[in-house]
Formats: sequence, structure tokens, C-alpha cells
Amino acid sequence: MEERLQRQSPLHPGNEVMEPVARPLSASSATAPGAQAGQPTPTTPQHYDWLRELPQGQLADIRRCDSPLAARSLLAASCGAPRGVLKELGRQTRATMDKVFALEESIRKEQDEHQAKLEALRADHRVEKRRGKLRLLARYAPHGAAAREALRCEAALPPEFHESEPPSRRSHAATRTPPRSWE
Repeated sequence: MEERLQRQSPLHPGNEVMEPVARPLSASSATAPGAQAGQPTPTTPQHYDWLRELPQGQLADIRRCDSPLAARSLLAASCGAPRGVLKELGRQTRATMDKVFALEESIRKEQDEHQAKLEALRADHRVEKRRGKLRLLARYAPHGAAAREALRCEAALPPEFHESEPPSRRSHAATRTPPRSWE
């Protein structure tokens, strides 16, 4: 391919003269208009590449069409989806939606289980908090009667929570004696 370049005539600087210059066009020297040398040429998308990729028989049928409308319907038939694809896509969509619903249901069940566990932990925490307050009251009570009352209240707490205490707390609670009164 030949490329024509404009050159300014050295004799008349204001006049531009077109001189043909034969030069082979290589991939490295190809530049788009407005692009500078050394920069790669931006690739332009070919809008009808898909048409060129059709089999020769279909292209010949399209060329023989009398009107653009006939060619359009022939293209739609040749490029359209095969039969049964819509049903298959619907079946796959329904199967996927069933999986989604099953997963959502399992998430709801897990959430309910977690809420029940959290509520049990909160109840344990309330009991432990009450037990801690009673221990503090028994330890630092200004009167012996208040200390004994705090120990009785702590002993009245549900027994299943006593077993959930670490062994260090249980042994400490068993050996503890109420403080002497300040009276």
C-alpha cells in the first residue's frame, strides 16, 4: 500500500505541493490520523465481523434476497437461538430459584438458632452479673446482716448456673467466709 505525504516546496514556502512517496506500510509505522509516531494504533471495532464469520452457504442465501426485510428475517433465523433454549433456560432458572429459596430458609433457621443462643447467653450473663453484685455486697457490706443476706441470695440462684462457673470461682465461693461486721 502506498502512502501519500504532503511536503512543502522549498522554493515556495507558502505553497503546498502533493508529491507521491512510495513507502511500504508496516505494522510498526502505522499510525492513526492524529496519533503520534511511536504510539500504537487504536483498534477500531469491526461492526460486521460476525457477518463475515457466517458460513458461505448462508452468505450466498443472504446475497440472493430481494429486499432488506427478507435478508433480515433470514439473518434472524440463521443467527437465532436453537429451539428449546428458552425452555431449558426457564428450567435452569427455576432450579436456581429453588436453591436460592432453600438457602434463604436455611439462613433463617440458622438466624433463629443464633438468636436463641444469644438469648441464653444474655440470660447467663444477667445471672452472672447478679451473682457478681451479690459477691461484692457480701465482701464489702458495712453490716454483717447485709453480708449474710447477700450470701443467702447467691445460694438461692439456680443451681445449673453454679455448675457453669469455672472451678476457680467455685472453690473460692465454697471457702469464703463473710467479713466481720464493723459495729
